[in-house]
Amino acid sequence: MRVILIFFMFLSSAVRCISQESQIYSPSKKEKLSTEVYEVFRTNKFLNFKDKDTLVENIDGSVYKKTNLNKFFQQKKDWKKIQKEDTVSYAKRENAKYAYKDNSMIETYLEFGSYNVRKEIKTVYNPKSFVLLFEKKYFVGENYNRTESIVNEYDNQNKVVKIIKRTEYSKKENNEESIITAKYENNTVTISSKNGTVVCEFIEVQSPSKSLVQDKSEDREGVKAANSKTDSWSGKYFFKRKNKDELETSFSIKIKNLNDITIIYIGDGEKAESYKNLKAENIADDKIKIVFNKEYDELGIIYIQKNDNQYVISGEPISNINPGNDEYPLKKVIFF
Repeated sequence: MRVILIFFMFLSSAVRCISQESQIYSPSKKEKLSTEVYEVFRTNKFLNFKDKDTLVENIDGSVYKKTNLNKFFQQKKDWKKIQKEDTVSYAKRENAKYAYKDNSMIETYLEFGSYNVRKEIKTVYNPKSFVLLFEKKYFVGENYNRTESIVNEYDNQNKVVKIIKRTEYSKKENNEESIITAKYENNTVTISSKNGTVVCEFIEVQSPSKSLVQDKSEDREGVKAANSKTDSWSGKYFFKRKNKDELETSFSIKIKNLNDITIIYIGDGEKAESYKNLKAENIADDKIKIVFNKEYDELGIIYIQKNDNQYVISGEPISNINPGNDEYPLKKVIFF
């Protein structure tokens, strides 16, 4: 009898652990704010990073995150080229059509995904190729599903001051809208939304003499860190979220190393799909790309980005869950 009791106590404990691990991870407002910071600077084509060393995010009067901008991109940006870019020099998509109206360029193309999903995508650029409108119309077969759109407003220096994200359905009572605003003052950008306010402070590039001393120190530390960089990804990650139709999408990701990855994927409440012996590609410092199903095209690719001890998952399977949101926090549940 005692043996049976011990067995059931163990079984109950195991079930609780599994239940806790499979709970839907809800990102905090600070995590959402930090994601919105990225959205603002991405819309600005990251030009805010030019001649800057560090980005400091301050929330509620204290430092939430520091980002070394010298290591943010895998390859060094040509800021002069980006500043000069216009609709003439903009790299065109092979499968897209282009039209020009009222000093703007309109780009349209189609994307196809699993479950007979078709997306009609339209992007409108201003003369300096900053995005004014990004719109996706979703169809399942011949049936219209929804429209996702992002409208950007800029100041006279092409810095985005407002981002309006909308999701529109046939039943208008289900429509959603969120707004992000940005105010610029010297080396500070204040970004606000329904999640709160984050004050972003940029630290300028240091003088050559100071940088030289810092670089030598970083080189010594870099040698130590290089050997452990791959191991830092090792662990088990979990993401789970419901869409508007209450269908769940989840990823259970086990990374032994970047050449040995297992993913269990459930898309829109469908049957679980298991993928083994996957490999990850380093596409930037602290960001990896995992192709888990080539047949799904973009819907078969996810990205994981690491910021200190925080992780973010992105990609088409993620943005399809809640229109207008292409990144979500990813929970690391086990460290190897």
